[in-house]
Amino acid sequence: TLPGLVIGRDAVGDIALVKVETRTPLQAATLGDSRLLQAGDPVLAMGNPFGLAKDDHAPAVSMGIVSALHRAQGGRKKVYGDAIQLDASVNPGNSGGPLFDLEGRLVGINGRISIRSGLRHNVGVGFAIPIHQVVAVLPELRAGRDVRRGWLGLRFQTARSEAGGAVVDSVTPGGPAARAGIRPQDRIVSIDGELIGAPLRFKNAISLLAAGSTVALGVARGEETLTLKA
Repeated sequence: TLPGLVIGRDAVGDIALVKVETRTPLQAATLGDSRLLQAGDPVLAMGNPFGLAKDDHAPAVSMGIVSALHRAQGGRKKVYGDAIQLDASVNPGNSGGPLFDLEGRLVGINGRISIRSGLRHNVGVGFAIPIHQVVAVLPELRAGRDVRRGWLGLRFQTARSEAGGAVVDSVTPGGPAARAGIRPQDRIVSIDGELIGAPLRFKNAISLLAAGSTVALGVARGEETLTLKA
């Protein structure tokens, strides 16, 4: 058991960077690339469910598969905008534990569990923060700064368009979207090259961006397709 010092926090993304000091060097986990995960990939969730490891600190491991990707789990204070859904048993005490692929690479951090009727135990659905989302804010965390999330300054239609993407309803004057040249009725079809199939996916992708990020938006306007940077 070691004392930890919180260096930086991403309150909305539910992530903190904690520093520990020990005389014995600790072996770091190898980081994987959660963007390469596919539904059906086997994964291992490690943690301390229900505090069962209080005597020997030996973590428990449960095995499952990636059930789905890009799941949105919103909330008043925390937003899982690009969560990995998994069926490995994740119970209270697993949150904050690592999610590994079968090569032993860290691909996520176990976070939320789905509960029913107020019962705080696994019902077969859990969610993990993808490691690429953590890596994206590591410079801010290491610098000791609390992460601030970005905003574009626009409203879009929540109804799914047959052509895909997110249709812009209005643009905030002077905001990042307005400065980038986005107009009402534009259809945003990609973010940094990733195709946007539905408005919810657009919202999720924006929720992951740190303040000050630069993002390339693919925009369909009439018969032409533009790339605008915000």
